[in-house]
Amino acid sequence: MQTLHNGEPVKWSVITKKLVREPRPRRVLVGRAAYSVPGADGLNWGALANCESGGNPHAVNPAGYYGLYQFDTGTWRSVGGSGLPTSASAAEQTYRAKLLYQQRGRSPWPTCGRLL
Repeated sequence: MQTLHNGEPVKWSVITKKLVREPRPRRVLVGRAAYSVPGADGLNWGALANCESGGNPHAVNPAGYYGLYQFDTGTWRSVGGSGLPTSASAAEQTYRAKLLYQQRGRSPWPTCGRLL
């Protein structure tokens, strides 16, 4: 890292280094895995989410589509969702998308459904 003062580089030197603790790899889990839905597991849900919303579970389309899989509110409620998809976890949104896939195949996602 370089320090600047009034846009000009400042000379610096390291006085001392001290390692407090050896770094260790660790696994961080966020949320929980989506429930299993027969016939919809094993598909590439990450690719669909990236295509639909850029992988953002809080994405909102001005046309009225919400969440990872760009649900409209009617479709979200038809698969048992409550409130808006953007207020549900990513795992919940994936579970509801799997239920929708089980009912209607990839037709709810006419452009990105090919990625499943």
